[in-house]
Amino acid sequence: MRNNIAMLFDGVALLLAKATFIGLRLLTLYLCAAFLARSAFGALALAFTTAEICRYIGDWGTDVWSLRRFSQLEAIPARRQLWLVVRLRIVGSLVAGGLAWTSIALLAPQPIVWWHAMISLTAVTSLWLNLGVNWFQARGSLRRIACLFAVAGAACALVLIVEHHMQASITQRLVTLMSFETVLAACVVIIALLSGAGEVASWTRPALRAWFTEATPIAFAALIGLAYGRLDLYFVSRTASPDVLGDYSLAQRLVEPILFIAAAMSSTIYARASAFIQQHGRCSETSGYAWRWVRMVSCMATIVSIFIGIVFALVRHYLLPGYSGVVTFMWTALLCTCFRCTNLGLTAFIQAFGEYRLMFRISLFNAVSITCAVIGVGTLFGPLGAALGVSLGEALNTGVQTYKLRRILSAEGQT
Repeated sequence: MRNNIAMLFDGVALLLAKATFIGLRLLTLYLCAAFLARSAFGALALAFTTAEICRYIGDWGTDVWSLRRFSQLEAIPARRQLWLVVRLRIVGSLVAGGLAWTSIALLAPQPIVWWHAMISLTAVTSLWLNLGVNWFQARGSLRRIACLFAVAGAACALVLIVEHHMQASITQRLVTLMSFETVLAACVVIIALLSGAGEVASWTRPALRAWFTEATPIAFAALIGLAYGRLDLYFVSRTASPDVLGDYSLAQRLVEPILFIAAAMSSTIYARASAFIQQHGRCSETSGYAWRWVRMVSCMATIVSIFIGIVFALVRHYLLPGYSGVVTFMWTALLCTCFRCTNLGLTAFIQAFGEYRLMFRISLFNAVSITCAVIGVGTLFGPLGAALGVSLGEALNTGVQTYKLRRILSAEGQT
C-alpha cells in the first residue's frame, strides 16, 4: 500500500514537471488556433509534429534506456551513466535540431524562417529537459523540484496569455516559448550534474557499444510507434484540404493532455517497476501491480475522455467558432486515446522486464496493421476513416500487448 501511494505521488510530481514544457507547447498551439485560420494552424501543428519525430531520432532510445540505468540503487554507477548520457545528448541535439530544420522546411517551404527555427529548437530542448526530469525521477528526488517547475510554467503561461490578448505575432509567441524552455533546460541539467558531480564516466567503446546495443531496439520501437501514431495526420495533409487539416490537427492536439497524463503515470510505473525487479527479481507481487496499474490508466483515460468530449462539444462554438469540423474528429480521437493510454501502461511493464526487443517486434506489427488500416479505411471514408483506422490498429495493439504481458508473467508462475 505504501509503495502504491509513493508511486502515485511520483506520478503527480512527474506530471507537474513535464506539464511545464509539454503543457506550455499545447497552450501555445491552442492560443495560435484561436488566432490563425484553420489552414494556417494545420501547417503550424504539422511542423510541431515533425519536430517531435526528429527529437525521437536524436534521442535514439536514450530516455527509456537511461531511466532504467539511473534507477540503480548504487549512486556511483548511476552518476557515471548520467555523464555518459550528457555526452550522448550533445550529439543527439545536433542531429535532432538539424533534421527538424530540414524536414520542416521541406514540408512548409513558404518563407517563415523564424517559425522554422523556433519549432526546430523544440526538438533540442525536449532532449535536455527529459534528461533532467529522468534523473530526478529515477533518483527519487523529483518531488523536490516539481513545484518549482510548476511555478515557472505558470509564469510563462501568463506571459503567453498576455501576448495573446495583445495580438502578438506567431513568431513572438514562439520566441517566448523557446526562451523559457532554453533557460529551464539549462537550469535543470546544471542541477542534475551538480548532484552527480565527481563521477565522470569515460567515453569508451564498451560503454558506447552497450548503449547502442540496448537503445537501438528502443529507438526503432519508439520511432515506429510515433510514425504510425502520426500517420493519419500526414495522410490527411496529403489527401484533404488545408481547412480539414486544421480541424483534424486541432482535434489531435486537444486530446494530447490525456495522453500526457497517461504517459506520466506509465513512466513512473516503468521507473518503479524497473527498480523493484532489479532489487527483488520477479516476485509474486509483480503480477498484481501490473494489472492494477494498467486498469487504473485505462479507466482514467476513459472517464477523462468522455468528460472532455462532452465539455468541448458544449463550448467549442464560443471558444473556436471557426473550426466547424473539429468535434467529429475529436470524438474519434478520444476513442483512439483510450486504447493508446492502455497500451502505454502495458508497454511500461513489458519494458520494465527488459523486453525491449519484444516491444520492437510489436511496434513493427503495429506499423503494418495501422498503415494498412489508415490507408484502406481512409481511402474509403476520407479523413474520418483515417482516424478510425488508427483506432482499429490501437485496439489490436492492446490485445497483443495484453497477451504478451500475460505470457511474461505466467512464465514465472505469477498469473
